[in-house]
Parts: sequence; structure tokens; C-alpha cells
Amino acid sequence: MNNYDLSSRVFSCPKYLLCFWEVAKLLFIVYIWLIFDIVFCVFARSLRGNMMSEITFFTSMLERLRKFFKGEKYVAALLDGPNILRKVEGRRVSLNDLRKKIDEYGVLKKAVAIVSSDAPPSLIKALNLIGFEVHAIDAKSDPYIWLAVFASRVLFSEIPYDVLFVISRDTRCLPIVQKGKEKGLKVVVAGFEPGFSTALKHAADEIVYLKLEEVK
Repeated sequence: MNNYDLSSRVFSCPKYLLCFWEVAKLLFIVYIWLIFDIVFCVFARSLRGNMMSEITFFTSMLERLRKFFKGEKYVAALLDGPNILRKVEGRRVSLNDLRKKIDEYGVLKKAVAIVSSDAPPSLIKALNLIGFEVHAIDAKSDPYIWLAVFASRVLFSEIPYDVLFVISRDTRCLPIVQKGKEKGLKVVVAGFEPGFSTALKHAADEIVYLKLEEVK
């Protein structure tokens, strides 16, 4: 092998590495530009006052950047406990199965369960274990008003949610489904038969049927 052949091989190999390096540099430049743009926007807006809202804005933008680079979808789940967690012929919704169904749609960032004040501590603990924030309400309170309140917090949150997972069979959750779709979220409705509202199923982007298991 002569010196020319050896040198041509040595200098032809790095072409692939050079291409990879150029792509890496381009991605780095885009990332730095995005950071600079965010900082500039925060600085410009902070000149008009209300620094706390600017901090929230900055945090939201960082969350969006992290979400973009990881390719994740964010999920918010609302659970209508009085409707979904009641026993049906000695069976109840499997909470582990519910969590698995939610995880199929992305990263669960917010999960709220509305339950009645007489819900057993074991059920509340089980909901906590699968990531739900539990709110117990008395018999005089309307669970659908509470669900609407938490839904509005999700829809107008700084967190860029992609999926709204509504766990209910009741038609009274229909406005939540409609508002979620209006805001551009993918709305998934989860429930089981019998008593699964037809209007709710027609309004949803996707329907999930939940598994029931024997209650000991």
C-alpha cells in the first residue's frame, strides 16, 4: 500500500463525523437562540412590571423546551369518584389498570380525584399511590362543579398539556370534554358499562373502557 492510498483513507473517513458535527452545531445554535429569545422576552415584559407573572412565564417556556426536546406528551386526569368508584355487583374499577391506561397517552402531570367524604381511607390511599390528588367533598357539594373548577385550572395552566383524560360516565362532564377540545387538547373519556353516557362517548376524541375487578 503506497502513501497516497493510506492518506486518502485517513482523510475520507472523517466525512461522516464532519456531517454529524455540523448537525450537532446547528442544534446547539438553535437551542442557544431559543434560550436567548426566552430571556429577552422575559426581560422586555418585566419592564412593564408584574415580576411574578414573568417568572411563571419563564418557567412555562422552560417546561415547553424540555417537553419539546424529550418529545413527551403531558396528560391531565380528572376522576369523577362518586360515579366511577362505586361498586357494581361487587366489583370496582381496577386503579392499577386505570393508571396503565393513562400512561399510554403520555406523562401524567396532574391527576385529581373527587370523592365523597365517606370514601374509605384504603381507597384514598390507593388513589394516592397511583398519583392522584384526592379531594373529599360532603354530600351537599356538587362533584361536577368541583371537576369543572379543576378542569379550568388545567385548561388555563402554564403547563402545556396535550391530553385531558376524563374518567366519568356521567353526561354532566360533557361541558368539560367540549371545553377541552375547544382549547385544542386531545380529550379521552374513560368509563365502563352499564350507564356510560352516549353523549359523552360521542363528544370524546377517544374512549377507554375500564376494567372492573372483584372487591374483597
